[in-house]
Amino acid sequence: MVKPKPNQEKIIVRWAEIDLLIDVLTNQIIGVDSVYGIPRGGLVPAVMLSHRLGLPLVQKIGKNTLIVDDISDSGKTLNKLNKPNKVAVLMQRKNTEFKCDFVGKHIDHEDWLVFPWET
Repeated sequence: MVKPKPNQEKIIVRWAEIDLLIDVLTNQIIGVDSVYGIPRGGLVPAVMLSHRLGLPLVQKIGKNTLIVDDISDSGKTLNKLNKPNKVAVLMQRKNTEFKCDFVGKHIDHEDWLVFPWET
């Protein structure tokens, strides 16, 4: 598990913001027929998107499966994916190595984000 650096400020992300970001993503996403959440951070947003999009949540990535994570931070986790699947994240840092297909919010700070399912 990655831990915050000593000088990083912690920002608590509230459920209301998660709900808003899910709405933003729902309005962007096209061309997929199932949803997969990257354990652990992507599971909750994947379930939420699955419900909103009316698509099945799957345990294995298929040809047209949307891959979901909470954040594209450094991009190292997402770089391990077998593209060409589409990828959605709640938040994407400006300097990430991996640019996602669907992004709820672009962030340009380095503060540590604490999602509701991490508390």
